[in-house]
Amino acid sequence: MTTEGRDVSWLYRILFPLLLICACNAPLKISQIAAEPGRYNERQVTVKGTVTQTFAIPMIGQSMVRIDDGTGQLWVKPHRRVPFEGEEIDVTGTLRIGITMANHNMGVVVYEDSPGTSR
Repeated sequence: MTTEGRDVSWLYRILFPLLLICACNAPLKISQIAAEPGRYNERQVTVKGTVTQTFAIPMIGQSMVRIDDGTGQLWVKPHRRVPFEGEEIDVTGTLRIGITMANHNMGVVVYEDSPGTSR
């Protein structure tokens, strides 16, 4: 191996694992989740989109927001703060199927992880 080849090889050994880690946390398209919700059920996912609707029950401290990423819409249960309509958010959390809240079937919901928790 030439000197030039050895100088660059260390770069590949560092960058390749970093790229793999970043790819694992890349946001999924909502259309991917909608096409195969069972594949992602009870798994950690990351989604990103614009808040289009909020649903809150202040008396019991529960809230949900619906996001749209251009490929579809999905309900998200934020950990703390409820984002405003029109705000772009990215959420990492556990996807759950068949969630009902206050007699409303929410379908597929991503429950945002609390800070510092991951699977």
